[in-house]
Amino acid sequence: MYRVIILFFLGWVSSWGWVFISSDPLQADVFINDQKVGKTPYIITNEPPRFSLTLAKPGYTSIKTSVKISSRITNMNYTLSSESFHIQLPGHDTILINGQKFRADEIKNLAQGIYQFTVQSNTLSITKINPNKPFFYFSIGVTTTGLVTGALGLLMGSFEYEKFKTAQTYDKAVKSMQASMFYDNLALWGLGLAAVGGVATFYLDAENALFKKKANQFIVPKSGYYGQDKLLYEEALDFLAREKNDEVIQKFETLLSLYPESPLIPAALYQWGRILKQKKAYSDAYQIFLKILSTYPVIDFYEFTLYELFTLEIARKQFQKAESYLSMIKSVQFFYSVEDGDWFELDLYRAWSKEDPTKQSLYEQKKKKFIDTSSYSSERRLFLQKE
Repeated sequence: MYRVIILFFLGWVSSWGWVFISSDPLQADVFINDQKVGKTPYIITNEPPRFSLTLAKPGYTSIKTSVKISSRITNMNYTLSSESFHIQLPGHDTILINGQKFRADEIKNLAQGIYQFTVQSNTLSITKINPNKPFFYFSIGVTTTGLVTGALGLLMGSFEYEKFKTAQTYDKAVKSMQASMFYDNLALWGLGLAAVGGVATFYLDAENALFKKKANQFIVPKSGYYGQDKLLYEEALDFLAREKNDEVIQKFETLLSLYPESPLIPAALYQWGRILKQKKAYSDAYQIFLKILSTYPVIDFYEFTLYELFTLEIARKQFQKAESYLSMIKSVQFFYSVEDGDWFELDLYRAWSKEDPTKQSLYEQKKKKFIDTSSYSSERRLFLQKE
């Protein structure tokens, strides 16, 4: 609760306003100027108007961008591209991935790459192919060629040098010396080639070992696969339309449990909280709405959640708390207008004055001010005049 109030206070006093950062999937790490500050969805209220933003999540390609804030409220939503893929493999008793045995329902995420599929009887073997493996064999060939060439050069160089030492004529001596120098250079070239090939072979062998290790590591994000999170949410909405609220809550509980990183979670929590509020389960509804503000603060539901908390506190006759939530709503004013804020204020003091008669004069002052504001809705002003 204190965190929420502090966030709103910072946003209210900020000279440039609010930045809402969200991602699909949620719970990506947020870095501001290369410093980790939290996870998506995230609110920024006290950063300079220019900063670098990085979103990172295991199994997804990171996003890094420069941000310039020029408006009071900015909504930034990013879709992270998966670095992996998933497949359905029905009809196989045994599935081997890089030599490891898996069940079909366990194959949820594989690192992107080139795979070789081999079917033998009822066994499906899937092996990731290292794209650098041909270079490994090529480096071995280069090393071998260098060693053979170097050895041949040394052998022939020594042979020609011995011929030079036993040469009977000047011409034969010169010819043997030239041949010996040629083979010596050939030996140096061959050994140099072997050294380069050896280093490359060592590097590629180490890289291949690392590749095999990584190929067997499956990073499985928690967000929904094959649209299962969306299916659960749509089933909940169907129950909601039929006013089967218990079934709605059951679906939302399952969605939150199985897919906590689904971008549908904020909407699910919002509907869930409203159902509890209608049931007058105010304490439970309060906790759900606070969860949206603290853990899933997306711009689509943030201000609406504040309004739900505002009306909830009025229902609980906690008027001072309701007043604080109203000030928060007025500090954002993204979906709600200035007129809406003043109208909500009348709702507050109307209810408050019934419990505390000293608030009646304040209500009348604010009511008169609303009526006298010609730019406000004529329907609302007429309603107040007839009240």
